[in-house]
Amino acid sequence: KIRDFYIKGGKIISTTQLPYLSAELGGDQKVIDLVKEIFGVDPLNSNLTENQVNINKNGGEAIFIPRPDANKLEQVLAHLHPSADIQINNNSRISPDYGKFSYIHKVKDGRSIYLFANSSDEYIDTEVLLKGKIKPQFWNPHTGEITKNVHSEEVTVHGELYTRVNLNLEPVKSLLIVSGI
Repeated sequence: KIRDFYIKGGKIISTTQLPYLSAELGGDQKVIDLVKEIFGVDPLNSNLTENQVNINKNGGEAIFIPRPDANKLEQVLAHLHPSADIQINNNSRISPDYGKFSYIHKVKDGRSIYLFANSSDEYIDTEVLLKGKIKPQFWNPHTGEITKNVHSEEVTVHGELYTRVNLNLEPVKSLLIVSGI
């Protein structure tokens, strides 16, 4: 199953030691051959000290980190994980209470729709970055009001284009941001 996932373009990370033994009697060589195919290294080679990366023609990527540490793992995850569709300013005045500020992003008929919700008793004032170049509109689900001329600006973060919008949410309120036509 892991081989099929990799062949179809899946991303795989393994740390410390690659498998080389089978749960089935006499199946060890099959495991070794699969690991060699996926990771491009012999799992019996215990002298590996550097990360090993194997990429296939479908974009599948297998990375083996023989000596993991927080920095190596962070670099590999940043490499493999696509950039977020929404980023929230880390310097925001939002307390760390989970569940008080949340969002959902959906795409309908080619338009991005973001629902931001403030379930706390505190006012939220923050910048959000929405991936891509969009012309945001604010849709108020409480009143039905639509604001089409929303101030925004394009910014680039780690080579990715985002649209920055200031978001103000009163306590226990929500707001839709819809990409304009």
